This record gives sequence, C-alpha cells and structure tokens, in this order.
Amino acid sequence: AAHLWGFRRMRAAPWCIVALLLAVAAPTARPDVAGAQEVSETLQSEIDMFEALSLQDPKNVSVRYSLGMLYQLASKPKEVCDNLHAAYVAAEGGAPPELLFHLANNLKAIGENEAAINFYSLAISLQPTGPVNWVLISISLDFIGQSQMAVRGFQTVLRLGPTERIVSWVEIYMLSALAKSNQGRRAVWRYRNLIDFPALPPRPASEWSSPPPVTGHVLDAPSGSAVHLDLRANRAVWHDSFASASRSFWGSWEHA
Repeated sequence: AAHLWGFRRMRAAPWCIVALLLAVAAPTARPDVAGAQEVSETLQSEIDMFEALSLQDPKNVSVRYSLGMLYQLASKPKEVCDNLHAAYVAAEGGAPPELLFHLANNLKAIGENEAAINFYSLAISLQPTGPVNWVLISISLDFIGQSQMAVRGFQTVLRLGPTERIVSWVEIYMLSALAKSNQGRRAVWRYRNLIDFPALPPRPASEWSSPPPVTGHVLDAPSGSAVHLDLRANRAVWHDSFASASRSFWGSWEHA
C-alpha cells in the first residue's frame, strides 16, 4: 500500500519513477555483477511486483509506465506496448514525450509502423525540435511506402542541426528514400556531394587501371533490396539484394 501511495503522489511525472527504476535496475544487468540467471530472476521479481501494483490500480500512469519499461529491459516489445498504451490512455492527454517515444519505438519493433507513426507524431508535437523523433518517424514512413514524406522528414532533421552521428544516419536513409520516390538523380547528386567526388573526366572506362570510387550501394531495409548509385552513368539502379548490386557493378566494369 505504501508503494502504491507513493506512485499516486508522483502520477503527474511518471518519467521520474522510470528514471529511478532504470538507474536501480541497470547495475544488476551488468555481466560482471550478476550471472544471467540472477539478472533474469531479479528482473522478473520487479515485473511481478509491478504487475501486482497494476492490478490494484490499473489506471495508475506511473505503474503502467514503469512496468512497460521493465518489459523493455526484458526485450518483450508487445508487453511494452500494452502497458505504455495503457499509461497513455490513463494520462488523458498528459503523457510525456518520453512515453510516446518508447511506445512508438516498440510498436515499430513489432511491425506496427502506422501506429508508430501516430505516436512519433504526438511526441513531435510536444518536442518539435527533437531530431530523433523526426528520424524515426521518417524511417517508419519509408517502411510503409511513403518515401516522399520520409524525404521531407529527413530534410527537417537536417534543418534542426543534429549531431554528426544523426546526420550520417539521415544521409544514408535519404539516399534510399530519394531513389524509391523516383528521384534517382537527386540521390546520385547527394551521394556525389557526400563523398566529395568531382565530375569524372571524359574518357572511357577502359582507360582506367582500376575502378575509381564512382559507385555506392545502399541497402533498403524494408524490402531487403539495394540501390546502386552509379556516378559514371548518373543514375540509380535497383537490385534484389546488396550482393546482386555489387556483382552488377563489377560485371559492368569488367565489360566496359
């Protein structure tokens, strides 16, 4: 009862409880502190405790949020979604962006990309200048075939001035999304700028002693196919797989 009372008092800020919970639970998950079985038992006991609390007060935002994050530590995305969605509903419009972000991520993990997009959108409405949510919603849009909208999302990320690491992710995803939205020449142009490669000299390929770095292959995660960005021909060509794209390039080079 004392635990439940404490959670009721912190109902307006459930992320505080989650931060504390993860800070306490994380050290037990380190291999040098406890074995796998002990970690599993410790985590399961925490889950059992919060499951019991959620039965006593199923609309308690903090309890459901914390239970969802414990299931995330246990790598159970469906259970994460069930509990975070329950917390979202119970919050009645007052869910923090962190909750929306984790809910969207786990919806995406179980293949519910359209639902994930809805919650990324809600998180963005609360934190419009946060680049990570923009990156993830753009990836989700690309997964459901909305490549043109994904391109716009990636462009928004770049305008927000994110870190270099995020920029590198975005640039790779952007190449694939551009090619899929019938903007192959833009993808090639962007790739040329990324590698800082000048225009090729006007001479036949046979005169090169070895193939210059004039090609790029980008794997498309949703389909498993790959786009070959050919700077010699200034075009983007799709292949069934990354291996097929590579073989096509070397075959065309050898017969050039």
